Amino acid sequence: MASATDLAIAVTGELNGHGFALDFTALYAFRPVYSLEELATLKVTSVPRVRLKEQFARGVHKITNVIDVAIQKQVDATDLADQGSLSDLADEVVDFFMEHTFTAGDPAENVCSLKVSRETICNPEMDAAGYFMAIISMEFMHYENAS
Repeated sequence: MASATDLAIAVTGELNGHGFALDFTALYAFRPVYSLEELATLKVTSVPRVRLKEQFARGVHKITNVIDVAIQKQVDATDLADQGSLSDLADEVVDFFMEHTFTAGDPAENVCSLKVSRETICNPEMDAAGYFMAIISMEFMHYENAS
């Protein structure tokens, strides 16, 4: 299996290759930080967050790579429809990856387990600025022989 960086790049490509309910061009970055002016446009960013390597059995390692997808946009704090459509997009991305099959040559082709979760981030400063953010975390897990 590829590195967390390779997986994040592959996730970006998969997001851009699928038609979702809201239009966006996914980006790959290490820090999805944008100004409020930039967030007038929907931003979807994949980020390699964690690579965990554990001893599973003698001569076998369990590798877990966590890729986060950030969905960010400036919204009117009173416009529940706009916030709802962004929340629905986050659910749509979760469903897409849970149903998606990676093919030969994809960095995730040897994944034996995938766990996808989503969280809407809320805090008073973000609410005051009219800022929506949802994080989708994908845990790609596989086993490899120790070298």
